[in-house]
Amino acid sequence: MNPVDFLNTVVEPNIKAMLDTPGDLRLVHNAVSSVDALAAHIYHWSVANRRGYTNAKDDTHYRQLLSDADDDFSLLRDLAKMHKHVVLRRGKPRISDPSQQHVGSLDWEEIEWSDLGFGKSQNVLVIDDSGKARVVEAVVVYSLHHLQREMIALELLIPSNRRNQKPACT
Repeated sequence: MNPVDFLNTVVEPNIKAMLDTPGDLRLVHNAVSSVDALAAHIYHWSVANRRGYTNAKDDTHYRQLLSDADDDFSLLRDLAKMHKHVVLRRGKPRISDPSQQHVGSLDWEEIEWSDLGFGKSQNVLVIDDSGKARVVEAVVVYSLHHLQREMIALELLIPSNRRNQKPACT
């Protein structure tokens, strides 16, 4: 499955379900995992089809490069690793264990400015190791935007101002 097909058949339906039901841990888990997996799809497609696009040695290294370039993707990657491994001790993760993720709400003065549109009565929240609170639904959406910009750079997606053109990988 190429990255565009994975985006359309797995990632976007998971994100829609997550946004339609704020505060559902299962739906957030699925959305986090699918966006993280999309990064691997993009990496492997680029290695096979756009040699030299990235100097990453594998998809883990590629995720690290994406994390270095985008704060939201960095947090999403750590959430995905925490969902898989439960406790994170290697490297410098921004979260350490599942107790830092919960369903709740934030007061206006607590919420990250970029997360304001996601502030529902109940959201999935994460408190990173520095004490910063984020709405996970927002982190997922912003991380997807970062990956979509990668896909545009690879000509896998067509920017919205040229929507009538077909994706390059079909």
